[in-house]
Amino acid sequence: MRVALQADQLAFAAPGGIATYVRNLAPALAHRDADVTLVHASSGGWSTEPWMAGMRVVEIPRGVRTLYPAWDLLGWPPLRAEADVVHATNPAGVPPRSRDRALVVTVHDLAVERMPDLFPARWRSLYRAGLRAAVRR
Repeated sequence: MRVALQADQLAFAAPGGIATYVRNLAPALAHRDADVTLVHASSGGWSTEPWMAGMRVVEIPRGVRTLYPAWDLLGWPPLRAEADVVHATNPAGVPPRSRDRALVVTVHDLAVERMPDLFPARWRSLYRAGLRAAVRR
């Protein structure tokens, strides 16, 4: 199985729990004979880690601040990675779904809904748009 795994969090200054999830999930999938492609927006913070050996990396030529809203609201640009399954690990940016591949979206928590005052308004809007896109797709 070919899996495109959204890995943007690995390049964030404060990668948090989603990056830990990606760092553990990607090698586990590869160990189970999945052909893993790590997909990330161009951010400048990307660096290769030892566990990535043998995995393809696809960089999308847009930053997260423009890519995520475009994905969530417009369903564009298409994700250019050969895959049977696309796994969105961050529901703030949900790649468009195509007919020939499955889409999996992991929602790690709903803190933005439970404690909205802890998040900037822009982040709340982006996260909510991503959740709506996930449900639609």
